[in-house]
Amino acid sequence: MKLNRTAALLLTGTLISSALIGGCGQKKGDNADAKAGSAATVSTSGSAASESLSLKDIADKLYKEIKYDDELSPMDDGLFESMYPEIPADAVKDKVIYLSTGATAEEIACFEANDDAGADTIEKGLNARVEAQTKSFTDYVPAEVDRLGKAVIVKSGNRVYFSVSGDPDKAKSIIEGK
Repeated sequence: MKLNRTAALLLTGTLISSALIGGCGQKKGDNADAKAGSAATVSTSGSAASESLSLKDIADKLYKEIKYDDELSPMDDGLFESMYPEIPADAVKDKVIYLSTGATAEEIACFEANDDAGADTIEKGLNARVEAQTKSFTDYVPAEVDRLGKAVIVKSGNRVYFSVSGDPDKAKSIIEGK
């Protein structure tokens, strides 16, 4: 069972990487960002109530309390660099990430940075991920572009939370501890 999930995650990573590199046949001049509207809901708060919980607790609450259309699984650490190329590993103190099979853009990622600068870098990297996923899904699964346009990115101190789901309001509420 664990081998099947690992194989599925590796296949997902390969498919997404191929889509990003190949552009899924996207023509020059296509503006996927314009189709997505706002790239992400970004909220920066001084201190989220969720800071009293561990990253795993927050990720697990997002996983359990939000309905997802696809199956999410914990990301294998070996996929980090290919899935988040804009986030340097040395900026990350801790992380908990759940990825979909690749059929949807659904995702949960909770990060703790080493410092404020690292948190800013992670936040920028997550915005870049939303942009890349939007471009990828525009031709692959256009219905996912709307979901990506409502992605939630919350930076609170040295923590950065990321959620792509069908219920961004609930995700933001969970992250903010409301």
